[in-house]
Amino acid sequence: MINLTDLNLKKPALRFVLIGPRQAVQDNRLILRQLGYAELHEWSPPQAIANHPDQVISILIRAIAS
Repeated sequence: MINLTDLNLKKPALRFVLIGPRQAVQDNRLILRQLGYAELHEWSPPQAIANHPDQVISILIRAIAS
């Protein structure tokens, strides 16, 4: 499981969260890569969600440009 305290949240940032079936999350990460928005390595690995065995979560954190 992803622990938000493990993420570097000290600087202002946007967090993009994909939650859904594993295949849908993977497909949308690929779509965002094809659009040039985010490379696959920028996303957290899909992680299982407690009490929802058919769902995963993946997070992308982007610094806010000042």
